[in-house]
Amino acid sequence: FILPTIYINYISYRSYIFQDALIGDFLSNKYKSISIQKLNTVNLDYPNLSVYAIPLKQIVSNYYFLSNQFEKALDLINQGEKDNPYFMYGSSLKADIYDNLKVNDSMLYFSRKAFFTMPNNTRHYLQYLRALTKNKKYDSVRKSYNEIAKYKNPELSKVLLSTLVAIKDSTDESKEIALDLSKTFPDNETIRVASNIIRFGQNAIDNSIKLAEEGVVYFERQDFSVSAEKFYKASIFNPDEYSNFENAGISYYNNEDFINAKKFLLNSLKKWNSPKNGKASYFLGITYINLNKKDSACIYLKRAISENFRPAFSEMAKNCK
Repeated sequence: FILPTIYINYISYRSYIFQDALIGDFLSNKYKSISIQKLNTVNLDYPNLSVYAIPLKQIVSNYYFLSNQFEKALDLINQGEKDNPYFMYGSSLKADIYDNLKVNDSMLYFSRKAFFTMPNNTRHYLQYLRALTKNKKYDSVRKSYNEIAKYKNPELSKVLLSTLVAIKDSTDESKEIALDLSKTFPDNETIRVASNIIRFGQNAIDNSIKLAEEGVVYFERQDFSVSAEKFYKASIFNPDEYSNFENAGISYYNNEDFINAKKFLLNSLKKWNSPKNGKASYFLGITYINLNKKDSACIYLKRAISENFRPAFSEMAKNCK
């Protein structure tokens, strides 16, 4: 009884030593530390699962895949599926192999299987959208949003938006998806930029960014008239970027054009992605002071104080009871 137990423990011990390098490669996605020759000497049948419950044969198949031994890699993946049929790593690997072999229909089949079994997985979703794109199934790309929306996962959202940007999809459905994701993740810069590109076009966004950068230069030179004009034009190209309206309003304020300052600052605050940092509220408050509308001024100064914008405290004390 003792001898078989010792032998089994010895096999497990050797497997765990082997797995140390194997799992390191798996986690870094760099399969270099183990040679094919060494793999041929390792027992993959016991234990057949890694410490992460991933079939060892499927992890090992990566080395054969990268050595262009596709048949051996696929065989190991199939064997590993018997060890753990619920883990979709094997289907994901098959999608990679068929992608490499340019067998697009098989890539789509296995990537779809992996994604719909485990949809809240960035790797699976990326493979699935890539397969759909290669097969020119753009309508399915848009429909995939229905599968990921419930997870509210920013990484999945980035994958979808970057795919829509890559295929230059400007349909009404794509624009609705882009707006919805921007509202779901208002503080995510990558999602916001990709969403704007889909909704307004790459040229419009490029022009908006260029004009806004020029506006900053003129603002720093204290040429507020020109900076206001630059930010105003930037807001035309990208009407959903709150900062264009906010910066235009502040520039108009510094140029003592309080009517336009009020107009642009109000527009900035109305944007759904406007941050609650008190800056626009403060400038709108002191704009109303210059327009001799203290009641309105106090409303926005109070709002700026609630958002902890420090300069608003002194203005509130001087102008409001």
